[in-house]
Amino acid sequence: MRGRVFNADSDLRQPLSRVVLTLDNLTAVTDAHGEFIFPSLPPGSYRLRVQQNSIGLDNVAAVTMPLLVEVKKNSETCLNLPVVKSSRLHARLHVTAAPKPATHLLTISDGLPIQSASSLGVEGGLLEMSDGSETIRQVTDKDGSTVFAHLHPGK
Repeated sequence: MRGRVFNADSDLRQPLSRVVLTLDNLTAVTDAHGEFIFPSLPPGSYRLRVQQNSIGLDNVAAVTMPLLVEVKKNSETCLNLPVVKSSRLHARLHVTAAPKPATHLLTISDGLPIQSASSLGVEGGLLEMSDGSETIRQVTDKDGSTVFAHLHPGK
């Protein structure tokens, strides 16, 4: 199996060197052209992973990892692995008291809500997001906040 890792955000699909990939218990590193190889694999199913710190902490593989790869007898499997900027979502789970008529306003400052006495964060709440194929769960902190990091762009 061979392949290429590249920056999909650049117009030239710039190759990424020194990216560490694992295929079950095997390891490969991309060269200056972003290319890697796992030679002489027996036929079967393998799980391919990209080591996060080798592509940059603000980047993510554009495909969901681990990637299930099927190697067939007497054939070469070729992969293109695009890397993109990751997204991050900050979330807060809170309980809000019923608003008082026309006197209870929650204002926004610098894009963040100003916490009022009637809005209490929920510690230990479980928040879940899914794109239909991958589900990510996070537990909220003492203020009811959490961060979903290293997200693939999309819905």
